Amino acid sequence: GISLSNTQTQQYTATVTNSANTSVTWGINPNVGSISATGLYTAPSVIPTQQTVTITATSVTDITKSASVTVTLLPLQVALTPPAISLSATQTQQYTATVTNSAGTSVTWTLNPSVGSISAAGLYTAPNPILTQQTVTITATSVVDVTKSASVQVTLIPVAITMAPPTATLVAAQTQQFTATVTNGVSTSVTWSITPNGVGSISAAGLYTPPALIATVQTVTVTATSVADGTKTASSTVTLNPDPPAITQQPAGITVYEGAAASGFTVAASGLNLTYQWQSMPPGGASFTNIAGATTTSFTPPVPVLA
Repeated sequence: GISLSNTQTQQYTATVTNSANTSVTWGINPNVGSISATGLYTAPSVIPTQQTVTITATSVTDITKSASVTVTLLPLQVALTPPAISLSATQTQQYTATVTNSAGTSVTWTLNPSVGSISAAGLYTAPNPILTQQTVTITATSVVDVTKSASVQVTLIPVAITMAPPTATLVAAQTQQFTATVTNGVSTSVTWSITPNGVGSISAAGLYTPPALIATVQTVTVTATSVADGTKTASSTVTLNPDPPAITQQPAGITVYEGAAASGFTVAASGLNLTYQWQSMPPGGASFTNIAGATTTSFTPPVPVLA
């Protein structure tokens, strides 16, 4: 016996001996495919499953005399490569469908769900953007026998973004460099924003600068947004602390004379909600005590009177 695929043919020859009439009739069992009066067998256009057909030539002179052969019909098969892969936005993958046991090797391509696109030549293109991770089934179906197909799966990976450091604590004179890492994206670029808007500033490179004056403790959210997919973001929080009070000008020593008014002391300081209290300590004293009423940036001692 031989093997045939769909629509293939095989010429059979029957030889009758010991008879003046050498004609035969042809039959097939089961009745799958066709055979001509001259013994040309044609396989069917669609072979659902592998099967065997018996071809019989029967003598016209003596119908009890016959000869038979078998032909194995091979069903069409579709194979698809490569196997399962993962793609990010706009990436492509060329698929190849191999059709065997068929005179026609053409296929049609379909996607399920219909996410992304595939060309007539089997080139799949992932969508942009990819909102969530999902799996798409790519199927190649034989044009000759639509019951025969092969499928593979592609996993679509969405853009992911991470940001460092996650938190920072700053005062007015400090800055913080933030770094955003984008994966699975066409572009690794990000845009930067701060909330509430206007509380400090952030550069295109992610350098955050607090405002010059921080009145109270407050929190600012720094956000990096993917350029490739504007729905993907990452955020860090910055705690802004007011600058601690600092004396910027120390009081200078003075000399006072009995009965003469003193020039006084002056101090300068930076910071918010500052209060002042002048103190004194007598010679040989152990500690300072508050001077009543001396609560401004300057203090003038009373005119000294010697006992």
